[in-house]
Amino acid sequence: MQKLIVKTAVKTALIIFGVFIVAFAIFNFAFPQHMATAMETLGNYDMAIRYARLRYTYTGDCFDLARCYDDSVLAGDDVAIIEYAEKLIEDSEYEFVCASKNGELNSLYRDQFDFNFDYDLRVRSTLASSYYSQAILKEGAEREEYTQKAVNFAYDVTGNDGFAYGNALMVLSVKIANERDKYAASLALDKLECISAKDSEEQKDLDYFKGRLRSVL
Repeated sequence: MQKLIVKTAVKTALIIFGVFIVAFAIFNFAFPQHMATAMETLGNYDMAIRYARLRYTYTGDCFDLARCYDDSVLAGDDVAIIEYAEKLIEDSEYEFVCASKNGELNSLYRDQFDFNFDYDLRVRSTLASSYYSQAILKEGAEREEYTQKAVNFAYDVTGNDGFAYGNALMVLSVKIANERDKYAASLALDKLECISAKDSEEQKDLDYFKGRLRSVL
């Protein structure tokens, strides 16, 4: 009798466990956006990327793509940042997403920061930085090629008319200076020399970053 009770209990436990596994699997695939939220709450951004990616494959929505990018930044995953930032920039709804993100974040942090949040600037700046992160993993000619790509992209994004705070070339210059990379510093300094500041504050920033890069050479 006791053995029968034990067997029944084991079978019941296995059935419950099986139902739980099936339910969890269904929830995973049916509601990846909620799983992504759960992983973000737990700080597990690597897993959040996977669920956000699954959601994006279902919808093709640019906001879901932006979530993939945001989680990639929080995870510090340069390969994922490159993948999703490039897709974001190419998406036909990208400008709409940027406008929406800017409105949401500027409203949320209005009392904490004295500048306007620029989502497009963030995307392009982190993309340039991630290009360079991949460059320093290479060697020889391949490293130089990837470094040129990073610097040229950052310069193209920044332009030569103005040096707004937080621009792509500024962000990249910090990373290059910290890396003490003479080749990259030389390339970035050449680009900075081509930029004209719009006011004294921009000129101050421009001179500062030129100095940081010169200290590497």
